[in-house]
Amino acid sequence: MRFFHINSDPTNLQTTTLILFLTRWITDFCAPVFVFLSGTPAFLAGRRKSKKELSSFLFKRGRWLIFVEVAIFNLFLTFDPTYSFIAVQVLWVNGFSMIILTGMIYLPLPVIFITGLLMVCGDNFLHVFDSESLQLPHFGCGFLHQQSFFLTGIIVCSLFFIH
Repeated sequence: MRFFHINSDPTNLQTTTLILFLTRWITDFCAPVFVFLSGTPAFLAGRRKSKKELSSFLFKRGRWLIFVEVAIFNLFLTFDPTYSFIAVQVLWVNGFSMIILTGMIYLPLPVIFITGLLMVCGDNFLHVFDSESLQLPHFGCGFLHQQSFFLTGIIVCSLFFIH
C-alpha cells in the first residue's frame, strides 16, 4: 500500500522520508517537461511535410497515443481486461494535444502565440472551478485541468492531468 501513498502524504515532510519526498517532487517536473518537449517533433516534422501531411500525421499519432494509454497501459496498470478503471495520464494528454494541433497548424502564427500565452498565463484562473460538480463547464474543467475521478456508468475514469 505504501507504493500508492494511501496512508501517507509523500509531500508532507513530517510523515515521509527524504527520498520519497524528492522522488515525488521531481515527478512534478517530468510530466510537464515531457508534454512541453513533445511539440518539438511536431515542429521538426512540419519542416519536411506540407500542412495537410502534417495534419494527417498529427491526427494519426494522437489517436495512437490515446489508444496506447487507454487500451495497453491501463491493462498493464490494473491487470483488468474488463477495463472497470481507466486512468488517463501523460500519453493521453500528448495524444489529445496532437489532435488539437491538427487544426491549430492552419491558424496564423500570432493566433497560435496568443493562444499559447493565454494557456500559460490563464492557467490559475481555472482553479475557481470545482471538478466535484458534474455540471458543465465544471466537468470540462475537471476533465482537462484537475486530478479527478468521474463515474461514467460501469467505468470509473481517473484523470490525472498536468497542473
